[in-house]
Amino acid sequence: MKKLVLLILILTVFAMPISASNTWGELWKGYSEFDKATYIYGFAGGIAWIDLLITYKEINLEKIIMGKFITNNVGTIKDVMTDLYEDPANLNIKHPIICCLAIKKLKGENIEPELARIRKTYSGNEE
Repeated sequence: MKKLVLLILILTVFAMPISASNTWGELWKGYSEFDKATYIYGFAGGIAWIDLLITYKEINLEKIIMGKFITNNVGTIKDVMTDLYEDPANLNIKHPIICCLAIKKLKGENIEPELARIRKTYSGNEE
């Protein structure tokens, strides 16, 4: 089973477009709707189980609730992420950060101050 997971991971990495001109936003726009939803489901799973897998603590109920919120709103989060990447100023911001901003926006939070700070951090080549 571990070998199969590793093989899928390796194939996924090699299947992704690799180019110095690609930004995180361009990569996101190139993903299929299925790939975008799969990313968000994986993000939710990571949030829900991170304490258990990394720290071996009790499962954090707040993170499980957050994961459930995400899985119940995958389509909307995907659309908000796509909308955020429509702004050229956001193209260099990594997917996990855009995903967190989309979730905050969906919950009704004002993300503009945080987004402005993040844009400054990722305004150039972050790698």
